[in-house]
Amino acid sequence: MKKKLLLLSISILLFASSCSIFTQITLSHATIGDKCYLNVKIFQALNSHEALATSAETGDIVVKVITAEDTFYDGKRVSGKYIMVDTYTYKDNLETIKTVPVFIKISEYNTLKPLQGQEKESEGQQL
Repeated sequence: MKKKLLLLSISILLFASSCSIFTQITLSHATIGDKCYLNVKIFQALNSHEALATSAETGDIVVKVITAEDTFYDGKRVSGKYIMVDTYTYKDNLETIKTVPVFIKISEYNTLKPLQGQEKESEGQQL
């Protein structure tokens, strides 16, 4: 009985970490092509369609989000199904180099996929 409960708990944990709320656990194992549900708040709009955001719940997870449909601005909350397409590296005000995952809405993935090569051009911007 205990063995069945343990297996059920592990199955639920694996499902939750990969499919529902984006957590630190999934971020540490995220790779290109991973699909996650993001619930983030933008803290730095890079332009109207690209922004750096943190987890809306805890504020400790940083990601870059890209969209063609929405307009991003500081403080905006964004949520939905996203796919990781790349990583983004930048230098913060303290000269610390940060690398964060880049996510595109799944519904926009085929439209924005050709832009991935252009993504690297903006690396290294200071915020």
